[in-house]
Amino acid sequence: MLSRVKGCLLAGACGDALGGVVEFMNIGEIQRLFGPNGITDMHLEHQSALITDDTQMSVYTAEGLLNARRKKCNYHDTVVEIHKSYLRWSMYQLQTDKYLKQSPYDFEELKDDQLTKSNQNKPLMELRAPGATCCSALRAGTFFTRDHPANNSKGCGTVMRVAPIAVYTKSIEEAYNLGCDASALTHGHVLGWTSGGALCVLLRLIFD
Repeated sequence: MLSRVKGCLLAGACGDALGGVVEFMNIGEIQRLFGPNGITDMHLEHQSALITDDTQMSVYTAEGLLNARRKKCNYHDTVVEIHKSYLRWSMYQLQTDKYLKQSPYDFEELKDDQLTKSNQNKPLMELRAPGATCCSALRAGTFFTRDHPANNSKGCGTVMRVAPIAVYTKSIEEAYNLGCDASALTHGHVLGWTSGGALCVLLRLIFD
């Protein structure tokens, strides 16, 4: 199980690093730079290959879950801890913490980011072209839910970050619901948050 979990999270990070180099290029630009077959190997000389915003958000999802486990949170408060972690992440991406003072949480608690206290984790603070939907929803400082949607977005900004939920949860049903609710924090369209839940179900099936 531990090997499967490591493989899942590391493979996600490596896939993001591989694609991050060419994220904003068209096929012609990719082939000019990397040959007719496109990008087939890691190119770590590119800054974007080191760690992407997708990987950052996955790590902060895991942080929220670990905080919830440490605090022995119930289901609702587990989603709250994930939201708090996303707000911490967004502080670095939006280059401001002013809007966080309008959030329903203690401002000093939000600023206490254990992840970035180590110099080894500084890439988690780097600006990596984060998705506009995630940033705008988090900038609002509101706890959005399926019934109180943030927007009408059904983009991919949910599936990119929810893999740690499949590791944390104990059943397929819990994996689906927590995947959906964590996704609804930023994406309000039903296809946006059910996609996150569906990925968590698929991963749980693989892990089991």
